Amino acid sequence: MLSVKDVFKTRNETAVIAEIGINHNGDIKIAKKMIEEAASAGADSVKFQKFTARNMYPEKSKKLDYIVNKESIYDVVKKYEMPVDWVAELMDYSKQHGLIFFSSVCSEEDADEMRKAGMQIFKITSSELTHIPLIKHTASFRKPLLLSTGLSTGYGVIEDAINACAQAGNNKIGLFHCIAIYPAPLKDCNLGVIPLMKKIFGAPVGWSDHTEDPVKTPYLATILGADMIEKHFTLDRKMPGPDQHFAVEPKMLKAMVTAVREAEGLSESEKQKILQKNSKIVGDGIRHAVKGEEYLRKFVNRTIIAKKNIDKGEMISKENVSVLRPGGAEPGIEPKFFDTVIGSHATRDIKVGRSLTWDDLLLKKSR
Repeated sequence: MLSVKDVFKTRNETAVIAEIGINHNGDIKIAKKMIEEAASAGADSVKFQKFTARNMYPEKSKKLDYIVNKESIYDVVKKYEMPVDWVAELMDYSKQHGLIFFSSVCSEEDADEMRKAGMQIFKITSSELTHIPLIKHTASFRKPLLLSTGLSTGYGVIEDAINACAQAGNNKIGLFHCIAIYPAPLKDCNLGVIPLMKKIFGAPVGWSDHTEDPVKTPYLATILGADMIEKHFTLDRKMPGPDQHFAVEPKMLKAMVTAVREAEGLSESEKQKILQKNSKIVGDGIRHAVKGEEYLRKFVNRTIIAKKNIDKGEMISKENVSVLRPGGAEPGIEPKFFDTVIGSHATRDIKVGRSLTWDDLLLKKSR
């Protein structure tokens, strides 16, 4: 079982993770300044995001509604790719400041690059929770693997991901409860999911907070037993970028760390009184679909997509299909069926960028 204290080198009950994500805006000097500020605020770790546009979306993807600009999501993602040659430098800089560096990965290629660079902790984002091929691949490294559950519609989806890790021989698993709305309303947080997930899955569970408030839900999540608190971080909410406006600034991050440490020291009776006063945020504790996540789930949950034109009768292979986010296109076959799809034949012409459906395929015969 994963030991959060060992992984994040902290003496505290709850590890605090400052998610720098893409808020460095492509400038390594900003990234380093953010590492400095995160350390000063008392965080245990900094998290980045490693992705490449071509492994995430089809080139002709549409605009994502909550990002206020006219660019397609493919162009936005392309702009914020983190160069792999930053990784060793930022990892070392984080270590110098007493912080653990890690990153989410969004494709097998990105995972391999981060492993080669020496990264010791990997995260799978909510959007990739159904990307079973990626989870199996990353789990096979036998490194601590954190799975975010924000877009899951129930515990079965989470169980599928955990089973994929087990099949790869990895039980060093941690989970994050989160609400994939940016920013997330307090009324939708349902923090009672945290202790229930810990009981169901027997794994550490954290809270990945997308609300605008710097203290409220991290404080309550810690009271409920969260092993990790992750919060988007920025130097200034007015900086350009899609994730800046709901991130915490340095003073806010420091206040959040203080609140988390205070929550750790409360008596059980004090905790119960606070939870009763905040019952609407604690919620019913059952992981279910959140209305505001429906649009994003359809836009980003991975599907099997043609990466080139496929002729009728042509065999489906890794050369002509990929597991990508639909990006506004109609989703099709889920990634967990990737191995079933490979080796089948197209029953009709399939245009590049279109999601595959079962009607498109003549499946290979089982022996």
